Amino acid sequence: MEVITISSDAFIKLQTQLDRIEGIIERTMRIYEDVDENLEMTNIELMDTLEVSASTLYRWRREGRIRHRYLDSREIRYPFKSVYNAVRLGSIQVHGKCKEDVLDMLDRFRDRVIVCGIKRKGA
Repeated sequence: MEVITISSDAFIKLQTQLDRIEGIIERTMRIYEDVDENLEMTNIELMDTLEVSASTLYRWRREGRIRHRYLDSREIRYPFKSVYNAVRLGSIQVHGKCKEDVLDMLDRFRDRVIVCGIKRKGA
């Protein structure tokens, strides 16, 4: 077994970089948790993301498979976290797609929301 040694300056620099990376990961995790808790999807966003029809969403709502709420304008909103969990637990299934693919589609939607939000803040 070979022993690797580094100078204390190099070790301190490495530790500083690791601490910085850890901070970035923690902030990123908090962003994702916030988005998961607060993000809502519209009918169109959900239909586009999952590639399902309005009648499929209606059936899922009618059967109580998916949480939703009506705005004063009669628009419908779906809590992202609830949709994600409904797919993960098998309450809703998308014809012709496996659960992992549908979860990936939802992950990509959430990632686009985060990236677009960051771009808008920096504009």
